[in-house]
Amino acid sequence: MTTLAQTEPKSGFKFGLLGTAVHALLIALLTINTLRVPAAKKTFDEFGLTLPWITQTYIQFSLWIGDNIVPVTLAVFLLLFTDFVLTQFLGRCNRSAQLFWMIGIGLLLLVVGIFSVVAIELPIIKLKEGLSH
Repeated sequence: MTTLAQTEPKSGFKFGLLGTAVHALLIALLTINTLRVPAAKKTFDEFGLTLPWITQTYIQFSLWIGDNIVPVTLAVFLLLFTDFVLTQFLGRCNRSAQLFWMIGIGLLLLVVGIFSVVAIELPIIKLKEGLSH
């Protein structure tokens, strides 16, 4: 018969792996949106659009990421490894803390994702509306 203490590290590992996988998926979705930015910037420039601050900031950030892709990629992998280790550690100490960490980081990444989509998609929608009239 196994006790809770014997099963805890194994489930902590699986939970840590799941949490890191979810965070990695959200980062991958952000990356896909970031890769779209140069094409969107070209379109905005061709039509001479005046862009809102949020879009200008996101374009600058995305171009910076593109210019520094190797260190950014290494930093993302280091962050994901740290996320995995911290998630596992929190699972061994306190399951609630582990869950709050996973949800908190997930929500933060979701907010950043919404910011990135809004920053690029709203001007594209306005451009399409302007062209249709």
